[in-house]
Amino acid sequence: MKNPNLFFDLTHQALHETKGWINFEYPQTEEGKLEDRIFTLNHQIIELQSQYFKYLFYIPILIFLLLLTPFLRKIFPFKQYLITIVLLYLSFYATIFGDGTFELTKHLFVFYFIFLYFYFSFSFQILLILLRETKFQFRKPS
Repeated sequence: MKNPNLFFDLTHQALHETKGWINFEYPQTEEGKLEDRIFTLNHQIIELQSQYFKYLFYIPILIFLLLLTPFLRKIFPFKQYLITIVLLYLSFYATIFGDGTFELTKHLFVFYFIFLYFYFSFSFQILLILLRETKFQFRKPS
């Protein structure tokens, strides 16, 4: 509490050091390390530039504030996303303040699952709202 910049410095350092949820420094299978030719979502996350990952990290804060507005409460399941956003940052900061940045990739695995869940479910919810607003209906083939 005496040094508020420590919070932001640790966040910046941790975001810079994250490498994805699969730690390639340790063997992952009986045969050894995963090869680069094997497709995993982790390869996509690693290829995402760190600056874009930082933006993706901070976007839920903006969404959190938007979900508190009365207009969005009517059309959006805001409680689910408020809880998910709180859990997202709670898992991140519990790791950072608990273990520091030692073996960060291994310790942030819960954060990555919540992170991906948030973005996939949020995108799906936006799609459902757009379909509902356009009154799109699925019809049975005749």
